[in-house]
Amino acid sequence: MSPKPIAELNVAKRYIAQAVPLGDGGRQFRAIWAAPGQVPNFVYEGDDPEIFLTAEDAEAKARKVLFEALNTRRPARQAYVPNQPGLRRAVKFLKMTGEEFAVAQTEADLTDAEIAFAWGTTPDRVVRWKSGADAVPFAMHWVLPLLKNDKNYEFVLDVAEQKTVEK
Repeated sequence: MSPKPIAELNVAKRYIAQAVPLGDGGRQFRAIWAAPGQVPNFVYEGDDPEIFLTAEDAEAKARKVLFEALNTRRPARQAYVPNQPGLRRAVKFLKMTGEEFAVAQTEADLTDAEIAFAWGTTPDRVVRWKSGADAVPFAMHWVLPLLKNDKNYEFVLDVAEQKTVEK
């Protein structure tokens, strides 16, 4: 079975910290947790989902993991893809730092306004990417080098122009 695309995964609409019984008559449980907007995930012990003997223990561990996740600020350089069928654990993509983004922007010879228009955001957001206040989108690793080419840049501007409306 192939993993589902990220867009098809069900994301939590509320905080989740609960026990899920295994198919052995309810004698063992797994713990799942998620914050709103995240895909629910198992509590892991090493590479495998942790198994609990009681629902109370599983739920307590799920709450602890959720609490720790909410109180731990991830570096803006990391983005996590949730566990999917077929993957043993989350995959980590390294995002550009603000400094790396600024260097790539200079190499591409693009202004904040040009990048903002092509990306569909505001110049203020581009400034926040450079300062590190907001995480730089992962795709900037390949978008900025592509935009160095004038033909690619003109294509992106044409598409952005076609998909833009006046307020």
